[in-house]
Amino acid sequence: MKCFEVVRKVLEDTYQEIPGNEETRDREIAAAMSDLSSTYARVLTGGGPEFSNPVNRFAYVYAYVPAHAHWVSELIGWSEEAKAVFNSDKVRIACIGGGPGSDLVGMLKHLDERGGDMPAIFCEIADGCELWKRTWADIGFTLDLPVRLNTDYVTHLVGDTNVWSHPAQFEKADLFSMNFFVSEIAHLGDAAWNYIEEVLKRAKTGAVLLFNDNNDSRFFERFDEIASRIGWETLKSGEGTRKVYDPGEKKDELSDFREKFGRDSRLTGNVAWRVLRKSNNHGD
Repeated sequence: MKCFEVVRKVLEDTYQEIPGNEETRDREIAAAMSDLSSTYARVLTGGGPEFSNPVNRFAYVYAYVPAHAHWVSELIGWSEEAKAVFNSDKVRIACIGGGPGSDLVGMLKHLDERGGDMPAIFCEIADGCELWKRTWADIGFTLDLPVRLNTDYVTHLVGDTNVWSHPAQFEKADLFSMNFFVSEIAHLGDAAWNYIEEVLKRAKTGAVLLFNDNNDSRFFERFDEIASRIGWETLKSGEGTRKVYDPGEKKDELSDFREKFGRDSRLTGNVAWRVLRKSNNHGD
């Protein structure tokens, strides 16, 4: 299973959600793609795009999900501890801020390429935009997946004081992911860091966490401090240029959209990455 193949299917479905004819849809999507870079230039003050609009969801999936999913798969491959999580018969995953789907797609890519006996996967996706659920809800039904997959979607509004009234089962997860999530919520200040701290506290001893984000110390330094204080051990750590280099990935899967909008999906990034493991329950 390849990231570009999955993204193409999601884009085709999301395109149909957008009102209007082809001309008006394409015009709105092209404008949204142009706006993405300016939106992320001010992410620390205004946060990321508004994803209640299917136009913005389409633009984000096209621009970012292939690379972000590839980097999740790559990060698993770099860590023996992360790979070992999938050696069990059943695996519980918590994708924090995982609405765009790159976390889950990256994990499925890893399993597909690994081959062999496949675990049953239960994936809990927590995100502030409930409409991402529509984008990804049928992934297990529409795609020829290598695993038995069940997903649950939990709406968590990080800046909402009632956020923890929404049920979640983070304490059961074997593997967590925060994939370009911290940068999306950092503009919320203390509310963002309190949310991250609570998630990390609730994880069980032995849980593994995958972290990818923009290479900016304002995103990862405080995350590192919180994780260390709570009892997470850093297994892998780095910052620098990441690329999508996989001979099996065919960008041509998205050639129709590239011709429409005159741009490729993101293939490089300046990224900070971590693999961590919960070694004790400090802070519980």
